[in-house]
Amino acid sequence: MNLDQIYPELRDAWISGDPALPQAPEEWRPVVDGVEPAEAERRLIALAGQALEVGFRPAPPDDVSARPDLPNLAKPRMPDFCRGLFRTVLAQETVVSLLKLVDARGFSAHPLDWFPAASTENLPETYLPWQDWLRGLPTDSPVPINLDDENWAYAAPSARLTLLRAMRADEPDRARQLIADHASAEAAEARYALVNVLGVNLTMADEPYLTSLAGDRSPKVKTLAAGLLSRLGVGSGSSDDLRELGAFFDVTIKGLLNRMSVITPTSLKTQAQVSRRRELLERFTLTDLAGVLLLSNNQLIDGWAVDSDRRATSSFAAMVAKSGTDTDVDRLCQRLLPGNIFIAPQLQQRCSRPVKQALARTILASDKSIQYQHKSIQYQLLELDPDLAEAADLLDSAALKAVVKSLGAGQHVSLMPFAYVATAPAATTLLYQLTSSGVRPRDPVLAPLRLNVELAQAKETP
Repeated sequence: MNLDQIYPELRDAWISGDPALPQAPEEWRPVVDGVEPAEAERRLIALAGQALEVGFRPAPPDDVSARPDLPNLAKPRMPDFCRGLFRTVLAQETVVSLLKLVDARGFSAHPLDWFPAASTENLPETYLPWQDWLRGLPTDSPVPINLDDENWAYAAPSARLTLLRAMRADEPDRARQLIADHASAEAAEARYALVNVLGVNLTMADEPYLTSLAGDRSPKVKTLAAGLLSRLGVGSGSSDDLRELGAFFDVTIKGLLNRMSVITPTSLKTQAQVSRRRELLERFTLTDLAGVLLLSNNQLIDGWAVDSDRRATSSFAAMVAKSGTDTDVDRLCQRLLPGNIFIAPQLQQRCSRPVKQALARTILASDKSIQYQHKSIQYQLLELDPDLAEAADLLDSAALKAVVKSLGAGQHVSLMPFAYVATAPAATTLLYQLTSSGVRPRDPVLAPLRLNVELAQAKETP
């Protein structure tokens, strides 16, 4: 029976309105003969449809292979009763911030509610196995208890990163040696991720390997290595460009008894000069700039005239975020509080938790939310970590008062920034205050706060 010939004949008969029974193949006759003509046509249609579904099914290409099962994540999926709220918030807010909040509560997203792209950046480490799966990397191998040369090839890339970060806390030299032995064989993206692990418990013992990466074939890896070296106090050395960068700043001495250096960006007349200064600040490190100005890193940060030139201060903050030590980052953040912290979002991801808590309080107390229609508040708070703000920080804040005022006026607002930084008790208190003031308990605007609370309750429930 040749379906390529039979099916067109049956189809043409039905299209023209004629019975197709005379064109039925002999093999189908036992099924269609001996019944009413209308029933015979219905049976013929069923047989033709089944034959079409089976006989004309596209053959897969030769190189098609079955994908392994989606890997399980280290954190359990959120309970089903939270998924509806998650989807509501997902439709309204930034996905990375939402995932960080869920991750902080000890859960992961359900893959039917959200799934990453292979190139999605800044996700919590929890989702690395899914990205490995999307890239076609092995994810079904068992996670070794201890990573070593023998099982390196069998561990999934995401598992390697997790194990290496843990190893850096207790055995930093062993972790560095594993990275040095195997990173060169990896692609640039994977190599960058491995070298970035050295930022955990960074010590002078890492200097020789980081220095060797000056010849790496990836510019991104070379820049990362230079930044890590700068955190160790190792600069790029002097050059004409570095001396040019130093000429963009004036160093004066202030005070009679407690003398200190004051570093002021020089006044620039053209946009070309502004662009050149920014380019040089991006290229060199904090240690480079301090060295060419004959200052220590602390002197440079403590003496920086933060109110003199906002563009220069923003570029300087980006330099410190990239190449300063943890202490340098905290030191500059505290100098920028409260008035200038809005120009330095690059620092926020690296500063310590106590400084982040101070940042959250400063941002919440700022009246810039009114001036910029809450966009500045939303951007700044979502750059921090979850669980930073207590109820007292939120309820009396200028930021929240401005948002509640807009909410009462019927304007579209987002409570996600407040739900993101709020501890679970603070989110509960804020939710109660808002509903008591007249906001409907099921209003979608409250979904981020409700999700925060319900995830915390689910974690506490055995």
